[in-house]
Amino acid sequence: MAHADIRVIAIDQSIDAARELRQAALEQKLPIWPVVGDVERIPFGTPHFDAIVNINFLDRALFPKFIAALKPGGVLIADTFLVEQASIGHPRNPAFLLQRGELRELMQGLKLEVSREGLIEYPDGKRAWRSGALGRKLG
Repeated sequence: MAHADIRVIAIDQSIDAARELRQAALEQKLPIWPVVGDVERIPFGTPHFDAIVNINFLDRALFPKFIAALKPGGVLIADTFLVEQASIGHPRNPAFLLQRGELRELMQGLKLEVSREGLIEYPDGKRAWRSGALGRKLG
């Protein structure tokens, strides 16, 4: 997104990840502001985001907050692990694994433009059970 001249705020609990991202953003002259923090404690409040991207993190209670924080026309992109992932690797805790169809339910209130579920293979040959979707807030 930052390559598209979109200002990006990146939130992670890892100070090391924030430092690495900050360095990469400076080197590439990208408008990215890393923030060390807990996304579960951010008061999203009123609609002021054009896009929210949530990857490899699952807190079901955040989805209504994400949707409320989107401007009309804004998009929510979410991608994380399915319940079948527990049979082949990390994570294994059911609290962090989506049931089939659950991501679509979590994104109710958005126009679902793209979604997929299933086993994917990464370029390095590793595999993972994933669910991903892009929903747009109509306004």
